[in-house]
Amino acid sequence: MLYSVVAALGFATFENFLYISQYGASLILMRAITGCLGHAGFSGIVGYYVGKAKFSSPKNNNLVYKGLAIAAFSHGLFDFVLFTQTILALLFIPLLIVLIYFLSKRLGEMSSASPFKPSDNYDFKCPKCKKKVLSSSNFCAECGYKFKR
Repeated sequence: MLYSVVAALGFATFENFLYISQYGASLILMRAITGCLGHAGFSGIVGYYVGKAKFSSPKNNNLVYKGLAIAAFSHGLFDFVLFTQTILALLFIPLLIVLIYFLSKRLGEMSSASPFKPSDNYDFKCPKCKKKVLSSSNFCAECGYKFKR
């Protein structure tokens, strides 16, 4: 999910430059808020469902299509409201903030369930007493030696 959000922010930055060069500096604040939050949120939806599909058992690639459909519909609705320049556009800002909050919570859940999460095994030995130490430790529980990180 994180990679899709980062890529989307790069795209949003490029798109913001295009809009501002076409329509003037009056768009800077609105594009900075809505463009960045929108692209991060919509791509985060796709990334979330791609992650769910990748690690679901049994594999469920339909989740990828579900994520794409939700993100495409949301982005289309977002663009429609912005281009019609209705007051509804202002309502999208709190919705985008809620979406980013929701995705950040999902990211935390997915990170804790990730098969790539560092395990709690004893990765190394204390250089002073030679006891096995957890990789996340800052000091040796046996002799108190402080590790240089």
